[in-house]
This record gives sequence, structure tokens and C-alpha cells, in this order.
Amino acid sequence: SDIWRIALDALRPGAPAPSYERAEAELRAAWGADYEARLSRARSFAKSAMRRAPRIAERIAETGLGNDARFIMAMEKAARRRGR
Repeated sequence: SDIWRIALDALRPGAPAPSYERAEAELRAAWGADYEARLSRARSFAKSAMRRAPRIAERIAETGLGNDARFIMAMEKAARRRGR
């Protein structure tokens, strides 16, 4: 899936460190007026996954994926596919 491919890519040596500011700018540019709603959907989906598998929360924190625009977009896309 996109989520795990992105997560693995972020772990490769030399991968750039995710940045909150860069992620926000990329997401705002990609989502425009839907930014808040889509970010909320991604966060809700991520929180649900973290409740089911706490280790996911640890890995997201360790890798900085919570500040990776590609990862956030993939989480939002997964939430939409699941009708959330």
C-alpha cells in the first residue's frame, strides 16, 4: 500500500527529515480550501490505527512520518477509501 511504501522510503538512509512547515505548505497547496477537512480526516484515521496498534504510534513518532506530506495524504486517501 502507499502508506507502507512511504513509511519504508522515509526509513532509508539519507532520506530527508520530515518538516511540519514543509508538510503544511505542501498539503495546503495540494488540498486548497479542503485542507482543514482532509487533514482532520487523516488525523482521525491515524488515531484509529494507533489505538488498534500502539506500535504504529511509536514508529510514526520515531520516523517523523506525522510531518511527511506524502504519508498524511496516503492516510487521508485510505480514510476516504474506507468511507470515513
